[in-house]
Order: sequence, then structure tokens, then C-alpha cells
Amino acid sequence: MGPLILDTISNYTGVNYSLPKIDAVALPDFIAKAMQNWGLPTFREMYILYNPSKNSLRDKFAVLSEIVHELSHQWFGDLVTAEWWSYAWLNEAFATYFQYTIPNQLEPSWELGSTMFVVEAVQYALDLDVGSPRPMTSDVWTPSQIGNIYDYVTYEKGASVLRMVETFLTTKVWKQSLNNYLYTNENGVGTPENLFAALIKGSQDPTTDNNTLKDWTVQPGYPVITAITSQVDNRNITYLLSQMPYAQSNGSNYTWNVPVVYTSESQCQFDPVLAPKHWLYPSDPSSSILTVDDNGWLLLNVDQIGYYRVNYDAANWAKLKSQLDSNFTRISDINRAQIIDDAFHLAQTGHLDYVTTFGLTNYLPEERAFAPWNAFFVNMRFLINIYYNTPTGDGLQEYARRTMLPTAFNFFLGNLGPNKDNFLFTTTVAAAGLFSCEVGLPECRILTKNTFDVWRKNSSYEIPPFVKQTVLCTGLEMEPTVETFLEVWTFYLSSDNDAEKRTIMYAMGCITNTTAINMYLDTVTDTYSNNVRLEDRGIAFQSLAAHQAGVIPVLQYLTTNYVRCSNALGTRISAVIATISEMITQESQISYVTSILNNSTVDQRLKEQLISVVIPAIAQKQMWTSTPQASALSQWVDNYINSSASNFVINITLVFVCALIILLK
Repeated sequence: MGPLILDTISNYTGVNYSLPKIDAVALPDFIAKAMQNWGLPTFREMYILYNPSKNSLRDKFAVLSEIVHELSHQWFGDLVTAEWWSYAWLNEAFATYFQYTIPNQLEPSWELGSTMFVVEAVQYALDLDVGSPRPMTSDVWTPSQIGNIYDYVTYEKGASVLRMVETFLTTKVWKQSLNNYLYTNENGVGTPENLFAALIKGSQDPTTDNNTLKDWTVQPGYPVITAITSQVDNRNITYLLSQMPYAQSNGSNYTWNVPVVYTSESQCQFDPVLAPKHWLYPSDPSSSILTVDDNGWLLLNVDQIGYYRVNYDAANWAKLKSQLDSNFTRISDINRAQIIDDAFHLAQTGHLDYVTTFGLTNYLPEERAFAPWNAFFVNMRFLINIYYNTPTGDGLQEYARRTMLPTAFNFFLGNLGPNKDNFLFTTTVAAAGLFSCEVGLPECRILTKNTFDVWRKNSSYEIPPFVKQTVLCTGLEMEPTVETFLEVWTFYLSSDNDAEKRTIMYAMGCITNTTAINMYLDTVTDTYSNNVRLEDRGIAFQSLAAHQAGVIPVLQYLTTNYVRCSNALGTRISAVIATISEMITQESQISYVTSILNNSTVDQRLKEQLISVVIPAIAQKQMWTSTPQASALSQWVDNYINSSASNFVINITLVFVCALIILLK
């Protein structure tokens, strides 16, 4: 695969690989995923070794994308190196961009399209790029500042912006520009100005294009574009477009030149190359007017090609809902995911009501594609976590269960067999199964527990790789004994496959037995036995802390064993604290943090981390729960879930149930 990847990148950029040979090395214990050393990239084992009997197709994608990422650095990072750390995105954004686009060419049977790019990069970055974000190009000088710059802004946001740039330049111009950038700066350094000069070469409006590129790289965050109906005629609708920075806490008034790729009900063109385009220029008031020769629905940001969110007036949201309810396949799966993800985030920030937001999910029981389901899972997890163990949280979990029961049962039952080697299908099954069991869907929990019992009793039975985490997790939750933990722990120790060991470790985050948790963490932090590699110790803590039941036990362990944990985890302990800050919502958890801060015997370093990271996160969540949108969410739950008068139709699509029935035959 390596030579094919090199050839594909060479053909794409028009620049041949510059060294006579390249070697790749798998390392058993490596702090990073991989390293791009020129001619000798090194990889953590799980990102270069793949065993189809033990690893899922998602694991294979991780291997393929990481290899592509590091080999892309042979051009972007090695052949041309960013002049200074402030421009790290010139290396990492390009490598991230290629890790999603090159696999499309290498594995066409997977039919990836834009799915993984949008799910793992675009929507992931949009979710994080709020509050007080930093721009892609940021001044950094100290080692600490340099280390912190290697985050979602440099990787996922950078790649998402590049994907947008390719579309408004056209792929032909984009490739020519990359070729020019690499040849002009080879064996030297690159700067944003070097790249922009190459990108706008031959442009009809180089000043505007240069300003566009500069705005997206030196300004933090991104805009939300709102389309409001201005005039309705028999055959067309005129919209007024506006923009504002989305969810920035500093009251900024940034604006961007925004390339808007759109479609409408009669056009239904979801290829961003062929779909109509419109530029929204803050300096040109006339650009805020968009007239569409169609009086049906309007959809902005085709293929979610632009790095921004979209809001509409009530009339257009209603038209989009009607389309989803009547024939959702007329809208592409990527844009169905965009609609769901944008709507939930807009509701969270008070730009949209929750009645509209949840109404857009009514069609989901008929959904078959991965991206829309993933958007639903991610956003529901966020809300359920904030309201965990409250009437609102219970109602949200009930809504999730109702959205996951069996209208598509026969479809998945009949199609699992021929689709066991289908990347997107098995990825959807895995994600749906994990979420279904998380929210307590009885059918899911019973079937996965049955599979767990079969595995325990039959040493020759191999749990299918794409459901392994869910099966082990459910088994540990439903039979929370030390003996059950020891069986899964023995499985971990006996595995010689790095990716499989990581899957088992994520599953062990579901342990709820306090004695078992302490035994587990004692072993993880035992630096002499080395049962757990250095690179995985933090994952053990984080996977436990990522479950509500594990937050207090992890805090308790850190409180009584901080020096031991610090010695075993090193700097990874900050990631554990960050995970706790994301999960902590319950009063019992908050009270425990307060008790730690008031305890004079607790290590001061732990207190400082809690004060700087966890306490602000608690305050932010408490502040959100007092907002009008939070009250509106609770009201929606009361009206549509808990009320006996609700006329909500319960339809559930349990993809995972179908999968297990087939697998256990």
C-alpha cells in the first residue's frame, strides 16, 4: 500500500517523491500516533498493522488514513517545511486533508465520498471552534505555546478550510497551485504568503482571493450564515443573507468572504462542483441578496463544503422538515447530517428553537446512512450528559430509545450478511449499537449481553471486531463483578494486537465495580510490571472518566494516589483532567470536587488542575442550564416525552439488533 500511496500523492501534486527510498517502522511504545521523519516515518503499531480477524474496517481506515497522513508530510513538512511553528497548519492541515481524500482513490469500494472528512474533521472542528478560539496562524514563542498549537485548529479546522478553498478555486486550479507551491519552495521553508501567492496565481481577482485566504487563517472561529426570505414570487424567492461570528464569547465582529454553495428543491444538485455558487462579501451589500429560481426549500453549504453553520427562517426550516419526512433521500446524506448538526448547535446557542430542531429528527427511524446518525448520536450525548440523572436527562434518553426501535429491522436483518465487508455499513452498525446500549435500549443490552456470555463460555468464539467494544462494555456493566472484570482483563493481556488492546481498554471504561476499578488502575499505574504501555495509561483513565459512573472513582483514585499517577502518566494526566471536566455535571460529582479542594492533604498540583480546568467547565455548564434555551429544552422534553398527551409516534431503528441476530446464528 505504501508505494501506491506515494504514487497517488505524486500524481495528485505533480511532484515526485524526492528520496530514493522510504522505510516505515512500527514501534511498540510511542507517545505520538506517528512521526513524519523524512524517508523513515515511524508509527505506533495500531496505525500501521492490521489483522482482519481482530480489527474492524474502521481500524483499517485508521491505518490507511494515518499512513497517508505521514506520507503526505514527505511533501508538506519535509520537502517544504513551515517557516515557524505559527504556521504549523501548513504541514498538518495538508496532511489531514490528504488523509481523507487519498483513501477515496485507494479504496473506491468503500464509497467514502465526503463522509469521514465531514464527520471526523469538519463537524468535529465546528463543535470545538467556539468560545475564545485561536486562529490557524497564531503567534507562538515558548515550548508550551508551541506544544499547545497542535490541536483541532491546526489539524481538522485547517483541513476543512483547505477543502473549502479547493472548491472555490476548482480542483484543477488547486492542483496546479499546490504544484507551484511545492516546486517554488522545495528544500526550503513555506509561509502562508508563499501558499497564497501560489493559490491566487492567475486569479481574476487576486486581491479579493488573497484577502479571503487571509481572513480564514488569521481570524478565529467561523460565521453562521442566515438566510431570511425577503420576497416571494410565483417562480422564485429572494433571500437576504447575513453573517455573524458563531458562539464567540469575546463579542467579536469578525466577518469573512464566504463562498456559498447552494441548491434548492427543484435543482437537488448535491455535487459541490456542479451546484450554484454565490459569494457573500461583507464589503459589498449587494452580495447579501440571493435570488433562487425556485419557490421550494433552499439549502446552503452543499456537501458541507464550507466551514460555517447555516440558519434559516421558520418557513424554510419547515420546508426542509417536510422534505425529510416525505422523501429524505432527495437531500444527500452529508447534508442531512449537516441539517441535524447545525440545528442542534443553533438551538444550544439560542439561534433556533428545540421544537424545530427535534422535528428535523422525526424521519431518522428510516435513515440508513452513517453521517446523519453520527450527528444525532454526538449531539444527543452532549445533552444527555448535561442533564444526566435528572428528569430532563431521562426524557432525552427515552427520546433516543424511541428513535432507535425497529422500523428498519427487516432491512438491516436482510442486508447484514452481504454487507459485513462494507465499511460505512459496519461503521453505522457499530456506532448505533454503542449508542443504543448507552441509552439503555433493552433489546440492545440483552442481545449484547447474550453475545458476551457466549464469548465467556466458548473460548473459540471471536466477537466480531466492529461490535467488540459494545459487547465487552455491556457485559461489564450488566455483570459488575470483580470476576467479570478479571476475565476481560485477561483478554486484554492475552491480545498481541495493539488496536484490539485499545478497543478492549475503551470497553473497560464501562467498569462500575469500585474494587475492580481500583485493581485496574493499580495495575495501569504499576510502572514496573509494564502490563499497560506508557502510551495507553492515560487512555485507561480517560475511558473510565468518560462514563458518568467512572467520574468519582477516577477522582478518588487521583486524590489518594496523585504522585503514583503523575509518575505513571506524566503529562497525560492533563488529558484525564480535561475528560473529567467534560463529563462532570451531577451534584454529587461537583460536591466531591469541592471536598477535594477543601482537603489540605490533597496534592496541590491536583487542586490547581481542578481549579484551572474543572471548575470553569462546571461554571459554564451551570450557566448554560440557566439560559432560555435550556428552559426551552426541558419544556420540549415535558411536552413530547413525558406528557401522556404527546402524539409523538414511536418508531425505532435498532441496527445493532439485526447485526447480532445474524452474527449469533
